[in-house]
Amino acid sequence: MKKFLLLLFLPTFAVAQHLPGLMSSNYGGIYRMLQNPSAVASSRYQYQVVMAGNSSVSSNYFRRPFSRDFIHLGLVPYQDDLNRDLQSIGSLTEAPRHAVYTEVIGPSVLFSPDRRQSFALHTRLRSYAWGEGFPLPLTKAYGYQLFSSRVQTASGPLNGTIQQLHHAEVGLTYGLRIFEGKWHRLSAGATGRRLFGGSHRSLQLSGQYAILPKNAADENTIRLDNLALDLTTTAPQPGNGNTGAGWAIDFGATYEIGKRSTGRAYNADAPFADPRPAYLLRVSASVLNTGLLNLPAGTRTTGKSIQRTLTQTDLDRIGNNLITQLPTLVMAQTPTETIAQRQELPRLVNLEADLRLGRGFFMNGLLQRNLTDGPNHPTPNQTVITPRFEDEDAEFALPISIIEGNERVAIGASVRLGPITAGASDLIGILNKNSERRASAVWLGLSIWGWQRK
Repeated sequence: MKKFLLLLFLPTFAVAQHLPGLMSSNYGGIYRMLQNPSAVASSRYQYQVVMAGNSSVSSNYFRRPFSRDFIHLGLVPYQDDLNRDLQSIGSLTEAPRHAVYTEVIGPSVLFSPDRRQSFALHTRLRSYAWGEGFPLPLTKAYGYQLFSSRVQTASGPLNGTIQQLHHAEVGLTYGLRIFEGKWHRLSAGATGRRLFGGSHRSLQLSGQYAILPKNAADENTIRLDNLALDLTTTAPQPGNGNTGAGWAIDFGATYEIGKRSTGRAYNADAPFADPRPAYLLRVSASVLNTGLLNLPAGTRTTGKSIQRTLTQTDLDRIGNNLITQLPTLVMAQTPTETIAQRQELPRLVNLEADLRLGRGFFMNGLLQRNLTDGPNHPTPNQTVITPRFEDEDAEFALPISIIEGNERVAIGASVRLGPITAGASDLIGILNKNSERRASAVWLGLSIWGWQRK
């Protein structure tokens, strides 16, 4: 089963707006800048060029053909359904919360004219969906499929909501080392982002459900009673450029205490000086996604159904094309025009402390919290503890994430070898074939750079 319906019938999903390991690295550059704009101040890079992809996936992802997720991400505003092949998505949080995420970092450039300030220009495609309120027995029935012996009979109320938000962006970042002493340093930075190509979809379902005992075909069925549907989508048709647009701002600050970095110093008396940072403690804070996305008027579809029984074939059909198939398969549809929308972006705050334990060895702590009210955010609150080793040419980190709500612990890994960066936030989520509903943030990136020299 593909597409949006997995948000209905799978316990929960992963989301990843951060790259554990990379976002704490002193050599993250643009990667770290996207989580804290002040990270580019006094950059070790004279220039850096980055392209990368980041997505939430489960072990199913690697047992399926090559995913079209990233290829079709740019077409989301003109599609009737999500870009995601959601059969490959697992769970980071627990029911009744659900979330999925995909991001592509396009050609992005960082430039440092001197050791105190830096500029960066980035491009991104971002697509995320979130929902809540779907009963656990129903989500398990979808996850295991109706003929599985793990599916149990159950019944109760159904009152769920799903939303999807997509946009592209171009952002300009400026970072400045405000103060630099031998033992203290303070940096600040900000990013202004222009959002465009935006689309938003919202689906509300209410009624009663019942998972019935197995029939003659040796499969359970799902009965939906007094089901009401309300579907709103702003996605325009190809050729109509009336997509959502808006602005957003990110802010960040970083303070270091301890000896300043030795930089890249070469001279006759000291043919090599260790270029790794020598601070004792680095603390930083950032607020991301302060902004709105103005969306064009879209189409609203409403309808009701007294009773409908769904088999596995019906679930597959709906799952392949939820937005187009659900209204016609389950109930009659009544399309009407709706007013334009203003969608608040999922605002985040990141609080970080980075302790240097030895040459090139650090222990990082991150608190990630949502500032957006209600369910309108795809990222769970979490705490991440990351031991890491880093130098100019290689880096290894072991992020340990504690997900708030269910106190789930995920152990990941992040590696940087020369220009290649790769990682996952939860190794069990992608390596254990029995954990198809457990997800990991997975990323792969390419970086080209030149070092600052004194």
